[in-house]
Amino acid sequence: MLFLLALLSTLHLHHHQALGYNVDDKHPKIFSSEAAAGKSYFGYSVALYAGGEDSVLLVGAPRANSSFFPGVFEPGAVYRCSPANGSCKEWLIDVSGGKPAALSSFERQVKDGSWLGASMDLRVPQEDESTEARVAICAPRWKKETLYAPKRSYMNGMCFSSGVSRRGTSRRYFPLSKTASQTVSLMDGNNYYDHGMAEAGFSVHWPTNSRLQFALGAPGAAIWSGSSLLLTEKLWDSATDNFEATIPKILGDARFERSDYFGYAITSGQFYEPGEVLYAAGAPRSSRTRGKVFVYQFPSHKNTQLLVKDILDGEQYGEYFGSALTACDVNSDGRDDLIIGAPLWSRLSDEGRVYAYVSQGSQKSIHTYAVSEDFCLHYMSLQLHYYVT
Repeated sequence: MLFLLALLSTLHLHHHQALGYNVDDKHPKIFSSEAAAGKSYFGYSVALYAGGEDSVLLVGAPRANSSFFPGVFEPGAVYRCSPANGSCKEWLIDVSGGKPAALSSFERQVKDGSWLGASMDLRVPQEDESTEARVAICAPRWKKETLYAPKRSYMNGMCFSSGVSRRGTSRRYFPLSKTASQTVSLMDGNNYYDHGMAEAGFSVHWPTNSRLQFALGAPGAAIWSGSSLLLTEKLWDSATDNFEATIPKILGDARFERSDYFGYAITSGQFYEPGEVLYAAGAPRSSRTRGKVFVYQFPSHKNTQLLVKDILDGEQYGEYFGSALTACDVNSDGRDDLIIGAPLWSRLSDEGRVYAYVSQGSQKSIHTYAVSEDFCLHYMSLQLHYYVT
C-alpha cells in the first residue's frame, strides 16, 4: 500500500487538481538522519509499526555507511525513527561483525555494497497471538567470496528477522549460498549463474497469516529468470540461523524465460477463495518486457515447480508491469484484490499506470487507472484513495 500512498502523494503535490483529501500535505512529519545524508538512499524502504508507545518507523538506507562497521564501504543501514519526535538512530540488526568473516574453511562473506535495508516487511501479530511484531530486512547484494583459486564472488543476498522491540537477537538467512548451486551447466556446454547472482531479498513479504514463514524474491536466480522462495523458521525461540528454505525449480520450467526478473516484487492474499492464501510475484521483463505477474503456491517438496494458479499479462512494451505489488480487499467481499504497478507505462512520457484486479466471486475483473497529461487527476486521486482505504 505504500506504493499507492506514495503515488497519491506525488499527484497531490505536483498537480493542483489532485485533491487527496485524506492526505495532509500542509503539516507533514519529516524524518531524516544526518548520518544517512548524501547518497545513502535513506527512505528507499520503510515499515511503520503502530503499537501505541512502542510505535516505530523503520527506514532503510541501502547505500549508507554504517557507524557499526566503519571499515566496510556502504553496507547499508536501517534506522529506527520515533513518530513522536522524528529522531532517527541506526539499528544494529546485523550482529555478525564488519570484517569478511569466514563462512567455512573456503568461503567468506563480503558486506561492502550489500544494500542492507533495500527491502523490508513487517508482520503484526493477530489478535489471538501473544508474540510481538516482527520484521524481515534484506541485503540483496550481500556476497559470498571463495578463498581458493580462482577466487569468485557470488551475489547471493542475505536477510534478517527480528522482533520490532529489539528484545531478541536477530536471525540471519542466506538460503542460496550453497556452493553446488552457484552455477549450472547446460546442454550448450557453457556454465551459467543459477544462484550465483540471485540477489535473494530483492523483495520480501511476510504474510499476515504466517508467524513462521516469509517469502523472498530473487530476480537474478536461474540465469536471471528469477525465483521466489519461502523461508521457514524451524526453532522459533532460537537465535541460531536454523531455517528451512523451499526453493522451487525454475530452470526447465517453460513458463519462465531468461531475464524475466521473476521475484522483482512479491505479495500474497486470499484472491479467490477465503482461507486459500496465494502468492503473487512480478516478472517485469517477461513477455518481451511487457511484464507478467504470477499467482501461485509454493510446492510441498524441494526442487519442484511452482503451482501456478494464474498469470496476468502487461499490455505495453517496457511498462515494467509487476515491478510493484500490493494486495487488499477493496470491495469488501472477503477476498483480497491485487494491485499492480507499471511505472514506465507511457502515453506521452512514462506517466505510469496502476492495474487493479478486483475479485468478483471466484472471478477476476480488471480495472485500470492511468496517469497522463490529459487525464483527470482529481478522479485518479479519488480512485487511489478508495483502493488504499
